[in-house]
Amino acid sequence: MKLLNLAFWLAAVPVAFCTSPEPQIVLNAQPDNKPESLAPKKYGKLVGPCENLEVVEQWRGIWLEMNCDWKSTHKEGYGGGKISIALNDCIGNQDGVLVWQRKGNFGRNCTLSYDGSTGIKNGAQLYVECPKLDGTQVLTHIDLEEGMTYRRGNIVCNV
Repeated sequence: MKLLNLAFWLAAVPVAFCTSPEPQIVLNAQPDNKPESLAPKKYGKLVGPCENLEVVEQWRGIWLEMNCDWKSTHKEGYGGGKISIALNDCIGNQDGVLVWQRKGNFGRNCTLSYDGSTGIKNGAQLYVECPKLDGTQVLTHIDLEEGMTYRRGNIVCNV
């Protein structure tokens, strides 16, 4: 009798099987054929009002220094002049590759050379020599526009 009641109730309850459509992967391709989610984000506000970008190697690491005219780009007129940021706070070395990393301290083992192969090139590309895990030194670079920008007269890293 109980089995018959259960069969009655199951027959009375409408059952709909839900199927979801096939998932579609839509990638918004960038000009360099990288999907949007994998393409590095470019802030693009580092070089704008600034000039004379240079890197300086000090005992505390590698610093980025530049002269900026903030009055021309800010209604508030924050001023201008020479500003700097410790790149060790923003960049790390992972097996000879520069990466955006908070407190990365890449300057502990990466260096500038004096043969002209290192420094700032092509706008805001930082070139340095870094060791790989096997000990070999390699020339590596990172685009400073990808992880840095200015805010109210200061250069900040976005990591």
